[in-house]
Amino acid sequence: MAQQFKRGLIMASGFLALALAIFGCAIGGDTSGGGGTTGGPTATPTPPHHALAWFQTSGSGDAAVGDLWASVDDGAAHQVTHTVSQHQECNYQIHWGQPAFSPDLTHILAAQGSAACTDGDEHGKLYVVDATSGAATEVPGADIRLSVTQSGWVDNTHIWWSDYRSVYSYTLGAGSATTLGTIGSSSGSSYSNGGESRLRGNTLFFERSSQSTSGGAITYTLKRFDMTTHAVLGGSIAMGSITPCECSLGDITGPGFDVSPDGTHVAFQRVAGSIDHGITSQFFYAAADGSGESRIARFTTAHAFTHMQLSPNGHLVAVTGATPAPSTFTASVTSPGNNGDPDLHFYNGDAASYPVWKYNSSGFYASTGDILAFTVGTAAGASTFSGGFNPWYTIGS
Repeated sequence: MAQQFKRGLIMASGFLALALAIFGCAIGGDTSGGGGTTGGPTATPTPPHHALAWFQTSGSGDAAVGDLWASVDDGAAHQVTHTVSQHQECNYQIHWGQPAFSPDLTHILAAQGSAACTDGDEHGKLYVVDATSGAATEVPGADIRLSVTQSGWVDNTHIWWSDYRSVYSYTLGAGSATTLGTIGSSSGSSYSNGGESRLRGNTLFFERSSQSTSGGAITYTLKRFDMTTHAVLGGSIAMGSITPCECSLGDITGPGFDVSPDGTHVAFQRVAGSIDHGITSQFFYAAADGSGESRIARFTTAHAFTHMQLSPNGHLVAVTGATPAPSTFTASVTSPGNNGDPDLHFYNGDAASYPVWKYNSSGFYASTGDILAFTVGTAAGASTFSGGFNPWYTIGS
């Protein structure tokens, strides 16, 4: 199991809003004689529906199974699936990838597999799970990686997923999936593989790893695929390259990246070095097409591939897996992140999962074997759900 997990800018108006919330000041109230203000405190906005999902294991050895758990609208944790052990030596029922709720929070999309069944990438079949009954329906023909994000929701009845070569779509209840287009290729000892992916509107951002000769450098780029025209868009963002080891790469991931909720900007990691002698990296922020690139989080080190997620308000990026410790941090996307930057915060706990932001950008969840809640600027994460892995947070419609 360890193999799977080896892997702002705060505007002045934000400070004003915080001060007003603390002191209960009214905004826009009528004025009366003497310059006073009438009217009660501003009501706290109703939060959007939201849900956190993850997986936990029970049993041991070839009888171990993994089940999905969830907390909806910050409610108590509840078990969604109830997997029955099949006592198989090669058991694909142990791990789940990032479980993403549908926008209406009625279904969960996740892949299930195991690292024990292969020496390569951890992968498994993709399922749509009824969030009430726990019934799981296999998505026809889908087999994706668990340690990176390669699937998601288009809307409440349509999903997308990608693999090394292609992008697909599927309508819930349909008999088969639709191949939308090609994002990778291979020929002889060379390849160009699709990997980590994010859908924003009609644009799928995906990481491409390429190797021209066996044992040669692996080069990473961030590309875009148009879900309407079914074509890879021109241009790319360089994410660096590494020299692989003379060994099995196992479940190797790639440099971290994420895309702003509105799809206009990206935050990403650029790497160099080798697996044998160590990876070095830096972090950047740019427009979706790569223009206007600026370096962020300068006072950090990351000698490994990371996981990254931009906050819902687009001001901060959370990073996990940036070993050595402290390997979890948040940084502004519009400041350089030098030593002493008030928006650069390091956190206790070597989280290896994706960091997943809360709806109000006040903090994020990540897993260290337990699901921890991190509040921006508070050094220690609070253990929130025991024994959880691969958390994923959904802001519902």
